[in-house]
Amino acid sequence: MGVLESVTTLEGLFYHTLPGKGEYANVIKAEENVDFHLLLSSVSGARLVTGKSMRGDFPTYTIRFLNAEKEVGASVFVMWKPGTMGDYDNGQVDAYQSLVSKYAEEVSFATTEYDI
Repeated sequence: MGVLESVTTLEGLFYHTLPGKGEYANVIKAEENVDFHLLLSSVSGARLVTGKSMRGDFPTYTIRFLNAEKEVGASVFVMWKPGTMGDYDNGQVDAYQSLVSKYAEEVSFATTEYDI
């Protein structure tokens, strides 16, 4: 299908319910040209994947959001510093690893029924 990549932080993440549609998690940053909306009722779980870069010998960290069929609907990658290969900012890897410690490598979410 396709991939659209954008580098940003999740600072400013907020939730909003649209009547007849459901609740969304949102990140909007006009200065970075980022406008991301994740329909929470479509997310049944997440997979935390630690891998190896195809571009070099360093680890990669990905959160894959799963739909009801356990297919990947969206992915969030922990990105290294611009212009480097695998040099992550302080705290990025620790934050990811704390998610793995807390939730393991796969987590299921309780679904919420919306009055649509």
